[in-house]
Amino acid sequence: MPKAAIYPPTQAKLFFALLWREDWDGFNHFLHELENQWGNIKRDYRPSFFPMVKYYEKEMGAPLSRAFLFIEGKVDRAEFAKIKKWSMDWEDKTCLQEKRVINIDPGLLCLEQVLLISTKPYAHRISIPGNLYIELTYIYDRGEFKPLPWTYPDYSHRETIEIFESER
Repeated sequence: MPKAAIYPPTQAKLFFALLWREDWDGFNHFLHELENQWGNIKRDYRPSFFPMVKYYEKEMGAPLSRAFLFIEGKVDRAEFAKIKKWSMDWEDKTCLQEKRVINIDPGLLCLEQVLLISTKPYAHRISIPGNLYIELTYIYDRGEFKPLPWTYPDYSHRETIEIFESER
């Protein structure tokens, strides 16, 4: 195949899926630091549906809040691992008694897909340098994002899909 047939990836919009303990007094400082590092928050969605809340309350405590924050502008996909490591550093440095008060999951919203990044390998995740794994969460087909068999329940919910479609 000639080099001329190699296409660059489409641009991506950075987002963060957040889950945090409502009584954590560092949340506004975190938001300030997130914007300093990655850009201004364009949209802040607070979905009503989050089926995993009981699971996370065991580690993080209660009550918890959920948000999807979309960052203005585009991000280079090559930055994805760096963004994940920044997120993990924030989770580590804000732990109280070795328990997270915030769960920060960065993602990339692209024209043709939505990607998440994880530290855990699975058959449907692709390994990238740094012991991280990219997960295809949605594909864009016939005018809408479609979840896949492994897509998390909250991402499979119509409300969440509509959030991502409106940001696309």
